[in-house]
Order: sequence, then structure tokens, then C-alpha cells
Amino acid sequence: MPPVNTDKVQQIRWEVDTKKLDAYAKHVNKTAPQVVRALAFEIQGRAAQNAPVDTGALRNSIYVRTYDADPFPGISTDAKRVRLPRPGNDKHAVIGPSVEYGLYVEMGTQRMGAQPYLAPAVASVRQQFEREIRKVFNKKV
Repeated sequence: MPPVNTDKVQQIRWEVDTKKLDAYAKHVNKTAPQVVRALAFEIQGRAAQNAPVDTGALRNSIYVRTYDADPFPGISTDAKRVRLPRPGNDKHAVIGPSVEYGLYVEMGTQRMGAQPYLAPAVASVRQQFEREIRKVFNKKV
């Protein structure tokens, strides 16, 4: 498989107004970084459920990288891994697969149609999070 050209890599970004996140976190007695971690792990779980399974490598490679966490804790393998970028601060998290072909599965290629697994996970968690904020603040986000 050819190396991924990072100039053409598309990122799925989801940003939350941190004022609303801070207010939500305060209301649920958590810090904003704790809420971010919880949402990131929820996305990871849903992406793993959505991932197509051939050998299970893609599903098992989806992980979360947070500002202060080792991206591959305790993993010892000869397999080539993709390292996700380190988030800029503790209110950010990066979620993705460590197998090199994860992007090709998500976005498709000239020879293979896209089989999105990460984008639908982000969308579903975003909807869930926005519903929760509406409940807490009894208004639209």
C-alpha cells in the first residue's frame, strides 16, 4: 500500500464552543477535559462498531489520543502504526485508526468505494451531545 500523502488527508473536525462546554461540564460536575475524553471514547467505540471487518485489524486499531496520554500504552508490535497528532491542549482529542489503510477505507479509492466508519460515529455523538446540552440548558445550541 502506498504511503498516505498527508497533504491530501482530509480531517473530520468537530469543534464545540468551549464556553458552552465549560458550562455543561460545570453542570454535570466534570471538567471540560473530562467531558472531551468521555466524548472521544464514545466516538472511538462507535467508530469501532461501524468499521467494516475483514481481519478485525482496522476495528482494533481505532484509538484516542489525548493531550497527556501515551498513544500506544503497553502495545508491543512489529506492525507499522500511524501515530495520530498530539492534541494542542487538554480540551482536544484526536480519534482515528493506527493501521495505514484506515483512511482508504473511510474515504474510498479509485478501486474501492468509501466505507465510512469514523464520520458517522462523530455525527452520532455530536447529536447526542447537543441533545444533552439542550436538556441541561433547556435551549438550542
